[in-house]
Amino acid sequence: GLIAVYFFISFATVMITLYCPFLIEKKDWSTSLSGTVTSLYFLFIFIPGFGLTWIVKILKGSTFAWCALMMTLGLACFVFLHDQWSMCIGASLAGLGYGICQPLLYNKASRAVVSDAKSTLSLSFVLASNYLAIVCTPFIIDFFRGIFHVKPDGTFAFLLGFIGLVVYTVIAIWKRKSFAFSVTKDFYS
Repeated sequence: GLIAVYFFISFATVMITLYCPFLIEKKDWSTSLSGTVTSLYFLFIFIPGFGLTWIVKILKGSTFAWCALMMTLGLACFVFLHDQWSMCIGASLAGLGYGICQPLLYNKASRAVVSDAKSTLSLSFVLASNYLAIVCTPFIIDFFRGIFHVKPDGTFAFLLGFIGLVVYTVIAIWKRKSFAFSVTKDFYS
């Protein structure tokens, strides 16, 4: 479950770095906007690390659900609001949701094994799913673009990610007591 969750959230949010330049090109905006949007995405992945315990204390058991909502709203900004400022806000929201989930998933990976000797192996499988998602994202997008006969444009990838994140958010809320989506008191006490 952890591998699937991490693969999906990596897939759904890395679209910002991969497909933002195409959306910007379509709109004839300055290419420097792509660098700004990508930088904001990675900045907001980085920022939660400074206060993760505090963030999880506030969000508690609904942490994954709130993060799913942030990522969904972030991609919604790319799909429905076609302004430069909305792309910056969307990248920040998606990065923040992803940045909160990421270390929690790493922690869960080390807890998912019966022996401490296997914790590094478990973590390596979860980390590999991140890199696999990054590599597979263009192929997955092209596959669905072919199925739906969509011409290459800047929004299809974001629409596909948004739809996936809507489903993911529902699952995160519904399965918030399961191991992959739960945050127990030992994470923040």
